[in-house]
Amino acid sequence: MLVIVDWLLFIPKGEIKPYDPLLWALIPYSYLAFAFIYSAAGGRFDGNTVPYPFMDASVHGVGGVIAWIVGLTVALVGVGYGYYGLDRLLARVGRQRAATASRKA
Repeated sequence: MLVIVDWLLFIPKGEIKPYDPLLWALIPYSYLAFAFIYSAAGGRFDGNTVPYPFMDASVHGVGGVIAWIVGLTVALVGVGYGYYGLDRLLARVGRQRAATASRKA
């Protein structure tokens, strides 16, 4: 929540690039890779072989795990593009207010 508040209040709007939401997905993907590698090497997460139930191929099968990852990726990137759209909208509103204020001055 604090990251969102920080972005809303302090970060200049209109600077998010169209590819940024895809880059943001690299953070959870890197953890996903770590979790699979650690698990394959015999590591345990609080006694479980995987940190999240959707990653358990013994329950969901490899196809099920892939389907979960694809679904979560779509959701994550979708939320990212929602922020991208909001960033563009707030930038446009800010430019319009600045233009209106400069005309009045």
